[in-house]
Amino acid sequence: MKTIKLAIVGFGLATALAAVAKNAETPPPLALSLEALRSSVATTNHALAARRLEVEISRIQAWGERGVLEPALVASAGRRQTERQNSIEQSLSQSAGVFNEQADSLSGGVEGTLQWGTQYWVGSSVDKRTNNLTSLAVPTPFTSEYLTFSGIRITQPLLKGAGMDAVMARARVADVEVRVKHQELRKQTMELIARAELAYWNLTLFQHLLGLRQDSVAIADKVLEDNRQRVAAGKMSETEVLEAEVGLALRQSQRVEARQAVLAAADLVRAFLSESPDWAEGATLRATDEPQLEVLELSFAESMGSAIKGHPDYLARREIIEQESVRVRYMERQRWPQLDLVGSYGVNGIGDSTSESYRMARRSDYEAWSVGVEVRIPLGGGMREKADLRTAENRKHQALLELKTAEVEIANALHTALHRVHSTREQAAYYERMVGFNQRLLESEIGMLDAGKSDSRRVLQIEQELVDARIAYYQSLVEHKRAWLDWEVAEGSLLGKREMEPLFARR
Repeated sequence: MKTIKLAIVGFGLATALAAVAKNAETPPPLALSLEALRSSVATTNHALAARRLEVEISRIQAWGERGVLEPALVASAGRRQTERQNSIEQSLSQSAGVFNEQADSLSGGVEGTLQWGTQYWVGSSVDKRTNNLTSLAVPTPFTSEYLTFSGIRITQPLLKGAGMDAVMARARVADVEVRVKHQELRKQTMELIARAELAYWNLTLFQHLLGLRQDSVAIADKVLEDNRQRVAAGKMSETEVLEAEVGLALRQSQRVEARQAVLAAADLVRAFLSESPDWAEGATLRATDEPQLEVLELSFAESMGSAIKGHPDYLARREIIEQESVRVRYMERQRWPQLDLVGSYGVNGIGDSTSESYRMARRSDYEAWSVGVEVRIPLGGGMREKADLRTAENRKHQALLELKTAEVEIANALHTALHRVHSTREQAAYYERMVGFNQRLLESEIGMLDAGKSDSRRVLQIEQELVDARIAYYQSLVEHKRAWLDWEVAEGSLLGKREMEPLFARR
């Protein structure tokens, strides 16, 4: 069946194979390289896409926390109706026994908070007052009067709540959370790519196993045919034919089992591609790369140095320490007394219309200002603030301990992985020698069978031992790849070695 190579970059496997299916009743196996698998997993895997969304959500939340500095337009309008009986003093001063007033108020301005904790309001207000006293105004009677004020009000914390550490604390915590999520994304990506590559190598293992089983069936079939010819020529007994038939049936059963193993391994690879089994109407995957032994020349100290610089677990815990440090600095300020400098400045105006009152205010003849200090001290010494500070300090200490724990775990995992890389390479070399020995032994035994000095059982037994040796050798190659992947994950260098870091860089 014709082989079609497909580089999966920027589009899904299903789309490409659907085009092939239109021109063939039975889709050919889809050749998949290791590089194509990595690219497709990085772009199409649903679990990875969900984790990227989690990072994006945290980034949006961090951006939203900067809304603490966003100014706001505030406005209000209202009406107040007052009717009361005047006291003797009020009656004498107002020349009326009853006071009636209707007041309409309108105000607007901009308020917000600056980075240093300064709370401000800049705006203007106008009050329209209509009462039974305005008709007594001299020299010109009018029914309503308009009072305006334009100015600024400021509250500046001097202790508690002062400074950028207090105002921007939530934003800084959110920024660190983004970096933590980014490292978690790197970790999940590394682990996912490692599992996908291991599934790929397992697929190559079962493909190789199927090929060995097919070759074994062919050998057993040839032995059976040769035995029948020898029996027909009177050179061999019927027992040899029966033994050859048993050997052939066993190998045919093993071939069926190998086919099922290939199917299961291919479905596992599809799972990493987030594709269902019916994605291409029965087309199968075929891995094209072969596992090779690799030489690792780095020492444990060199690998550990790389892990400290790039392992996502270690970097994430360092970020968490910074996050807790921000909280500690904030809580330290919260323990201080509330001491605020309060001030305001503005101009007043009054007239028989809104425009007239504002004209009077612009003349700045009637200024109004105030300055003062407000203090608030908890009588119990700030119990809640003390508890929050102690909690933050303990969480920072906890984060430091977790960093040390991560360092120990990384060191142990790295040490184990390095030794497994070397041991699996050494083991594969021994299995390779075993394959050579069994190959020469089989060739010798077949020659003896042709010369009538051996029997079918002996040949098939040696052939089975050769197949087992080849399977063990190929399994050792896959185990070597597994150990290599474990080392790259433990070192935190898997993405960098595959030049995949830019795909997950922070924006």
